[in-house]
Amino acid sequence: ARPQGHLGTFSGVALLAADTMRSRGYAQALAGHGAQLGRVVIVKVPGNAQRWGQSEAIPKSHGSLGEYFLPDLTIPLEETCKSISEDILVLQTGTINSLEVAAALPSDTFEFTIYSGFGGELVQRDVLEACPPLLHMHAGWLPDYRGSTTTYYSWINEGVCGVSAIFLTADIDTGAILSRKQY
Repeated sequence: ARPQGHLGTFSGVALLAADTMRSRGYAQALAGHGAQLGRVVIVKVPGNAQRWGQSEAIPKSHGSLGEYFLPDLTIPLEETCKSISEDILVLQTGTINSLEVAAALPSDTFEFTIYSGFGGELVQRDVLEACPPLLHMHAGWLPDYRGSTTTYYSWINEGVCGVSAIFLTADIDTGAILSRKQY
């Protein structure tokens, strides 16, 4: 099922998206809700090579999850982004941690940036300081579950998993918690 609704236009909000399956899902959810953003910056690896830990295989979706949104990960990120912004910049830096990325997101133009980076890559302090605040959806119930194995441990310990919306800081998973939800 596709998300329904119309979020509206947010000219002061940008999307910084590494070319990953997760970013494809985020962009499709934004598009499905009718969001229009001021800019989208897509970060690709030169030659479209895969980064360590990134899969070349596209996960197959089988059927529906009822009322829950299920993205079509076969749709390229850039194609979906054309429906959420007229201002799309594709950078072949291979990393979020590039001054070219920071320059594409001036703080005097954007209030904040929705962030979807490469798995395992931490945003460096110089990029964080140069960009508007980076809004990150952390797959864990902060501050209790930090790092990369949060779903696993919260499921074992409590039988639930959660997500926390934070603005990124230079320290891992310590930004201001804006919202949380458990599942």
